[in-house]
Amino acid sequence: MRSYRFGPFLIDTEQRLLRRGNEAVPLPPKAVDTLLALLANAGRVLKKEELLKTVWPETFVEEGGLARNISQLRKALGEGPDDIQYIETHSKLGYRFIAEVIVDDEATKPLPIEPPKPPPIPGPWKLGRRTLVAAAAGALALGYYAYSALSRGPVLGTLVVMPLKNLSGDPAQDPFAESTTEALVTNLAKVGSLRVYRGPHYPSEVEAILDGGVLLTGERVRVTARLVRAKTGEHIWADSYERELRDTVELQGSVAIAVVRGIQAKMTPQENQRLARVQPVTPQAYRAYVKGLFWWNKRTAEGFQRAIENFTAAIQYDPKYAPAYSGLADTYALLASTPYNAWPPREAFPRAAELARKALELDGSLAEPHASLAMVKLCYDWDAAGADREFQRALESNPGYATARHWHSHNLLAMGRLNEALAEMTRALELDPLSLPIGAGVGWCHYYTRAYDKAIEQYRKTLEMDKNYVLLHSLLGLAYDLKGSRGEAISEFATAVNLAPDNAPARAGLGHAYAVAGRMREAREQLDRLKAQSGKQYVPFIMFAYLYAGLGDKEAAFEWLRKACEERSDYMMYLKVDPTFDELRSDARFASVLRCVQPR
Repeated sequence: MRSYRFGPFLIDTEQRLLRRGNEAVPLPPKAVDTLLALLANAGRVLKKEELLKTVWPETFVEEGGLARNISQLRKALGEGPDDIQYIETHSKLGYRFIAEVIVDDEATKPLPIEPPKPPPIPGPWKLGRRTLVAAAAGALALGYYAYSALSRGPVLGTLVVMPLKNLSGDPAQDPFAESTTEALVTNLAKVGSLRVYRGPHYPSEVEAILDGGVLLTGERVRVTARLVRAKTGEHIWADSYERELRDTVELQGSVAIAVVRGIQAKMTPQENQRLARVQPVTPQAYRAYVKGLFWWNKRTAEGFQRAIENFTAAIQYDPKYAPAYSGLADTYALLASTPYNAWPPREAFPRAAELARKALELDGSLAEPHASLAMVKLCYDWDAAGADREFQRALESNPGYATARHWHSHNLLAMGRLNEALAEMTRALELDPLSLPIGAGVGWCHYYTRAYDKAIEQYRKTLEMDKNYVLLHSLLGLAYDLKGSRGEAISEFATAVNLAPDNAPARAGLGHAYAVAGRMREAREQLDRLKAQSGKQYVPFIMFAYLYAGLGDKEAAFEWLRKACEERSDYMMYLKVDPTFDELRSDARFASVLRCVQPR
């Protein structure tokens, strides 16, 4: 086993855990791969192509993925833009590790992070005499470690779940590992005595770190997990679980229960029942559902289409699998929302409501369909109070469901409860810190309070994860526009249009930014393009209202706002408090537009 020491850091090739003194420094698996490759070639410039092949073998990944890894490493190592101590960038070429590296090929380490591993527990298909003996020994060892962990006292309070590693080596199984991580976070967050975060980033007060891996082989799933103290890396508990793929939900609950018991957290009978719920699903349906979630989270036109295909396939494989109906409902709901401008609201939202009700009919205890139905009530029925009740039902069922908290925050914004909205969005980001939409949502909450500098800071921070995320560039443009930074606003909207020429909010925003900057010719050019675009695809009417408002044509702006009201545009729900149309707020006609936004 080889280890590398540099500065105050230590990492080895087997345990793959970066340590600074006695403290563990969490990193995503691919960032670890990148660091190990740099350390193995310390002093030499590693070309980007070589790094990409090393970190993502036999898989095509754009350079943006590598840049994100380098950014994560620099943060973990404490480097700043003007303080390069470890990783040197060679423009258009690659990266070089410049610090002194001590290579140690000895197996012993002065700072062990866990005791010797107990004998592996064999799979249920191996039941010969030797394997029975090995299983017994493994059980005794695990029992000893569990007893030792409990005897040291609880770690009760705060816990971070690190992204589980895909142990198969097949990138096609990454969505499965991601979905298992998400399930563990949401399951553990159901326990009221725990404060749960999703890694890789987490606050300093976290007391315990849960990490591990997932292996999907044929129709069997194996999950390995371990729990360590965040400050010292001291081993608390470890175990492995294996089930049929159809029993994945039960397996995820079992791991969560074991973690809760390992840290001696208090759990009510209701919470225990929720975690122990068994929800069998056919393997084909579960695979399709996981892929649907993966594509849905992309938040792109292609992603939504692939999500529909996979959620529909899941339903065909298992017509009684409620989460698939809810996933399909969420896809239709977002297709009709203003940022994605793909389907007219009157076509998509009723379909979403039908699917959400079907999911509730199959399993009314699930959080997902309650959140799906709440989204329809908010965005299409314009019934914020009714939506709030559904969101509360979702969060009672699963307090750790990040999407429910994300959307509930938007509902609170629509109701004018701005401080509560920010708190709810912040909690959603704790549960899913790698979510671009939720990261953008935190900035959106600042935008609503007219704290434009805070909004800009949050948007830029989120953009570090994906420089090509169109929505964030548009939101940055809005914040700069209202702050009065015209050049920056035009630049961000132009970037969004270049990335997605058919994105109506981006083009309308660019036209508005040109108009308020006095560049009327360019503004009208964007208006003409938006009109031409509406002849080929759906363009929300409210986008025309926004652009005309920038041009100073209030008559046309109010005409298009009335049309947006007739088409049940989701954005109308926010008009009462949203700063985007502040330039029209003093006009008496604005009050009449607000009166049209009433529950169906």
